Amino acid sequence: VIDAGMGTAPAEDPGWRGIADQVAPVARVCLYDRAGLGGSDPAPAGARSSRDAARDLHAALSAAGEKGPYLLVGHSIGGLHSQVFAAQYPADTAGLVLVS
Repeated sequence: VIDAGMGTAPAEDPGWRGIADQVAPVARVCLYDRAGLGGSDPAPAGARSSRDAARDLHAALSAAGEKGPYLLVGHSIGGLHSQVFAAQYPADTAGLVLVS
């Protein structure tokens, strides 16, 4: 599961799509657009926390029928969100890859 940096919609980003295309032959890849980015629903009004982002991702994966545990790839602020996800949902987390 790839969660990219601030303002980036991985599903529409050529760089992240290229990485996903290279990984796809050996593993299932999810390019996650947080609330308000890309094709996702708008973000709720007000301040959003990493806990909100982690909760949203967990709900989206459940709604899509994707079973964990997940390898989370977090870039920039997505790295913080991924770490919070791992802390909140340890049984659903196989590991973290943090990208600077």
